[in-house]
Amino acid sequence: MTFERGDEKPSPPGQARNPALDITKGLLVASMLIHHAMDYFAPGMALHRYVRFVTGAFPLLAGFVISNVSLRKHASVRGAAARRCLLRGFRLVVLFVVLNLLLAAVTGGAGARGMDDVYAVFVSGDPAKSAFDILLPIAYTVAVCGVLTLGAGAGAWGVRLSAAAALGLLAWCSAAFLEQRGGYNVRFLAIGLCGFALGFIPRTRVDALLRRVPLVLCAFTGLVIIAAIIRFYYPLYVAYTIVTAALLYSLGLAIARHASLSRLVARIGMYSLFAYVAQIGFFQALARMGFVSESWPKIVRFLTALALVTLATWLLVESLAWARKRLRTIDWTYRTLFG
Repeated sequence: MTFERGDEKPSPPGQARNPALDITKGLLVASMLIHHAMDYFAPGMALHRYVRFVTGAFPLLAGFVISNVSLRKHASVRGAAARRCLLRGFRLVVLFVVLNLLLAAVTGGAGARGMDDVYAVFVSGDPAKSAFDILLPIAYTVAVCGVLTLGAGAGAWGVRLSAAAALGLLAWCSAAFLEQRGGYNVRFLAIGLCGFALGFIPRTRVDALLRRVPLVLCAFTGLVIIAAIIRFYYPLYVAYTIVTAALLYSLGLAIARHASLSRLVARIGMYSLFAYVAQIGFFQALARMGFVSESWPKIVRFLTALALVTLATWLLVESLAWARKRLRTIDWTYRTLFG
């Protein structure tokens, strides 16, 4: 997934949006809602370790979309994809900083306790020191993939370069951060580069493979069983993230056949970055308001928070989509902040 623009204008001929990809991003947003509901209101639930894939799935899809969609879309202009990726990466870093500063202002500094530790936040990565932490690995993924697109013009050699970069960084991370302690930004950057390398597989082949749902389900079930037996070491986490994202894409292919359901889920996917930011804001507000009582059973706290924030996020996304079509100011603001 990448965090896409939510641009609903018709694509040029031959460059139509991939509805299954938008639906996959929508399903990832739903998975992130479950993940955050557990983080805030039901820590320690057994299911939590199996939805952690969503953190890695976002940079994975970010890299995939760059090579599978953006690079082909801007193939006629040399360096266009690279310039767009570098600019987008920079804007994501700026958005990360602005959101954390706003959160610190609202919470009196509690929401961004370690933003003054530049190395821990921007280099190694430490989710305990900032909010909206996945934005940085996505920004770095987009920027690095942008540079790699310059080599992709060399055809097969560009693909080999991308694969070598992904495998090399994965091998280093597996050795240095086997138990997933430390190296937050670089671990997820490596997953993003995997997505970039996989994105060179033509969409027709991806669709043909992932329509074999029993095969994807077997791979997913096998990894779940392995994860239940041994620790979630980094290589296992990477494989689990890729296979789970593939399973969601398989679901996306199936959902795309149903127009009304497809539009509902794809809309969330088109506004995935906005939805991600909005849900964190809603969860923070819900936790501070004390609306969900600590005395309630854990499962009740989880389901209540999940239902409330899901509804609020969906309503906000729909309101934004409606407003963008009617007010140029809102459309311009959205594109400036999230485009």
